[in-house]
Amino acid sequence: EHNHAQNKTTQAKQQLKNGMYLLLEAKYAEIQRESRIMLYVIAVIAIIVTLIFFIITYYATGKIVTPLKKLANSANKFAEGTYDLDLEYDGNDEISTMATSLKFAASKLREQMNHVSTLAFYDALTGVRSSAAFNQAIANMNLLLENVHHDFAVVIVDVNYLKITNDTHGHAAGNQLLSYVANI
Repeated sequence: EHNHAQNKTTQAKQQLKNGMYLLLEAKYAEIQRESRIMLYVIAVIAIIVTLIFFIITYYATGKIVTPLKKLANSANKFAEGTYDLDLEYDGNDEISTMATSLKFAASKLREQMNHVSTLAFYDALTGVRSSAAFNQAIANMNLLLENVHHDFAVVIVDVNYLKITNDTHGHAAGNQLLSYVANI
């Protein structure tokens, strides 16, 4: 049957003006040979182009997605309160710009949080710990004392007649007195 398909012919018949007929006859396989070769060439080229496309896509995805995942993880840590971010990215693109910006923001926020913490737990004038720091220290001591007994003391200092000093010599003198007592 395969041999029969190769020997199958096709014909084209056309009557000419002089009454004669022009008959063209060719084996079907010969007619289709060049188009089959062309189809094979197109198929091979399509496969090669597809493979090249997938290789380039895989490489590009690795160059883009990996840094973006690292950036997203760092952003999540940043949102959870971790300000020391590992954002080393060597590139000269938008991802590098985003990484640098996020690292800068984390650094600035860390500075601001330290400043706010200092304001919350230390008196600006004297440098003595505030009542919020005292309450935190008491809570920490209570946790410590639950398991082990430690000797400790609490010292409370009151500057008597501070109002009189402020009224008589001015608030600057009262502030100096408070700073002096705090330093002692």
